[in-house]
Amino acid sequence: MMGMTQPVPPAPSAPQVPASPEVFNNRIFAIKTTSKQERTVADNILKAIETKATDVKVTAIIVPNELQGYVLIETPEKLNRIEQLVEKVAHARSVIKGETTLAEVGHFLIPKPVVAGYYC
Repeated sequence: MMGMTQPVPPAPSAPQVPASPEVFNNRIFAIKTTSKQERTVADNILKAIETKATDVKVTAIIVPNELQGYVLIETPEKLNRIEQLVEKVAHARSVIKGETTLAEVGHFLIPKPVVAGYYC
């Protein structure tokens, strides 16, 4: 048993750092809906994607309570593709022309405290 050496565990490797920072290439569109049907539209978009009724790629669907009559979607697609999606979704009326930015809708992603605005 003399002369045998214990295997040396490999040195931990340094974490891989991406060569360039990640770029946000997605767009955010607002879809006008039938009154009080925002959640239904979001569910119908999800169903269309899951059942492969559409090949439009959607990264996120946002249904903010403060924005009645609209659903926001994040997508790498262009406006004409989202218009095609809206044609297939019940209670979705139209796509608002132009894109919005994450800075404009980011406040919808921050939960509000339940007791906000109450004073004793």
